Amino acid sequence: MRFVPLFLALVACASEVDAVRIDDVLAILPDADPDAGQQVYASECERCHANDGLGVGAVALPEVVPATSDAALVEIVLSGPSFMPSLDALEDAALADLVAHLRTEWPQ
Repeated sequence: MRFVPLFLALVACASEVDAVRIDDVLAILPDADPDAGQQVYASECERCHANDGLGVGAVALPEVVPATSDAALVEIVLSGPSFMPSLDALEDAALADLVAHLRTEWPQ
């Protein structure tokens, strides 16, 4: 888990994301669809993180996701810390689906 502290430090430096939007996504997370989230992951995340989450030059998701809260995952996706592009253009339902997929692949 050598990448987790570095990744969490990057998140702390990320620009602030609207807390209301994070809360809105978290509110619909229980009803999110991990299969739809897999499609979001394939189109938005896989090119850097790869199908297995270990991508080349990207944060190792199997190490980071289990150690990260749902709220922090939403914030990371919305803010695009450091080298990661922001996905703030995604609708809330797509964000919730993505987090549901991440949790299915790499549970806490």
